Amino acid sequence: MISSNAYKAGIGRYITNCKETHMLISAIAIRDYVNVMVKRGFMQDVVLADSDIDFSKLDDPYYLVNSSQYRTVATNIIKLTGDGGIGFDMAKLHDLHAFGAFGHAASTSKTVRDVHNLWVRYGATLVGTMGRLEVRSENSHYVLLAIVSPDPLDPLFQFCSEEILGLVYQWGDPLVGESAPVLEITLSYSAPEHKQRYSEMFSCPIRFAAEQTTVKVARDWFDSRVPTRDVEFNAICLQYCENIQNRIVNTKPIIFELRSIFSQYDKYPLPTFEEVARLLNLTPRTLRRRLHDEHTSYRAQVDEYRAEQAKKYLSYGSITPKEIAFLLGFNDQSAFRNAFKAWTGLTVREFCTKKTCEPSPWRPTFEKMAMAPAMLESN
Repeated sequence: MISSNAYKAGIGRYITNCKETHMLISAIAIRDYVNVMVKRGFMQDVVLADSDIDFSKLDDPYYLVNSSQYRTVATNIIKLTGDGGIGFDMAKLHDLHAFGAFGHAASTSKTVRDVHNLWVRYGATLVGTMGRLEVRSENSHYVLLAIVSPDPLDPLFQFCSEEILGLVYQWGDPLVGESAPVLEITLSYSAPEHKQRYSEMFSCPIRFAAEQTTVKVARDWFDSRVPTRDVEFNAICLQYCENIQNRIVNTKPIIFELRSIFSQYDKYPLPTFEEVARLLNLTPRTLRRRLHDEHTSYRAQVDEYRAEQAKKYLSYGSITPKEIAFLLGFNDQSAFRNAFKAWTGLTVREFCTKKTCEPSPWRPTFEKMAMAPAMLESN
């Protein structure tokens, strides 16, 4: 058992390190998820249930969803299909050549490494992938890539990891005529029931319950040239990608600015309205007007953020309401329970019954969250 002071300090570092929990993601992937689920016989409203995603906007390249909405849809898909490994299937939807300027920029890049760098920069906003693949180390024989997620303890980390592994598997051939020669895979989560799908896809050593989630690929392949390299067209595509990215950044709603600020606070209470206005270089009057234009208020956004955090922690199934009350800055459990009922219209028990909050081997406990900084550093 870790001491009270140790896990309080650990929780603070955990929350601090998860600054991208409310990152913005292109809705393109969500659109593809919905389309494939509809083909399987599921109604779009069921797939998007509780996400507050506007289906009519999914074809808009500038429409963004946050990671909480993404998490909700992915959870719905897993529950509806009963397939914990459906992330592999969803990766098949991401045809490189179906991503417009991003796909063209990738296919006209100089090397696979350049394509990887392109994915790191634009994957979230132009492709819609939640996690990303970062170079952790390399030598003359291999490149070690780490799968990075805003929160490696999130139950959806496995879904994101499997989707990324699926992309690694399928994007090599259309780029350079050869699938990625994967030398080793390590996963930070326990072996799932569908673990055989990993070995069916990759003929290399695969180790679960490891310290990091990594993919080791051959260095020669990573630096191999893309045969369809086109310097001039690539420059045009890159500029177009950058223009889209800049437009997205410059036009994102003020509520996403608030979420970004909230997620950087390692303790409660959250900053005051006046403090947030100062951080955004806005007058309180301007901030109030912009929130009004988006049909919301500062208090509503604070409550919504805390409600989302509470629902996320409850969905883990292994963190008690008392522990969640501490995480969210409440003085006692009863105050948290009353607030949760006001936020959601449900008691904690009713929410857990509705959402089936049952613990599983790969869901975090309170103590795991306290020790999370080490996982975040390794992942």
